[in-house]
Amino acid sequence: MTKSLPQKKNILQLVYSGLGGTSAVAFSIVEGYKQSNKLNYVFYFLFGGVESLLNSHKSSCKTLNTKYNFIKKNNFLSYNFLIINFLINKKFDVIISHDFPLLIYLFSKFINNTKLIFVHHTPDTTKNIKYWFMYLINSYIADETIVVSKRKRNCFFNKFNSFFLLKTK
Repeated sequence: MTKSLPQKKNILQLVYSGLGGTSAVAFSIVEGYKQSNKLNYVFYFLFGGVESLLNSHKSSCKTLNTKYNFIKKNNFLSYNFLIINFLINKKFDVIISHDFPLLIYLFSKFINNTKLIFVHHTPDTTKNIKYWFMYLINSYIADETIVVSKRKRNCFFNKFNSFFLLKTK
């Protein structure tokens, strides 16, 4: 009797195309899996934003032997159309959003049974009402919300999460 190999899981990470710390975390995730020899994952990057894709991001993807796409945000409608078109042509088991709005990815969650993970990077002190609202919506849409920094127990962020019954890791 032959043992069948486990099917590889396709993981898409959504990362801003310009400068920022989110890409360092995203690349670290891929590096960690590759160093641990967990070969049952295939990573992809979808870079998006108003800035052109940094050469350092391209170089990191090449070094990690990871496929990537870049969608420049010229206007809201064309940007979202291109994202939907990309998702229709590829099926992902997991989508990890590094501070990107998840609403457009909701259809993939239901149609393709994709797991959505929201990684929250934005410091509390730099958030305006728009970011708090996006954080709230993303946390409700996501299957898991991950916060990249620890906070004091009685800070506003933790009180906000308690008030809206949000659970983070």
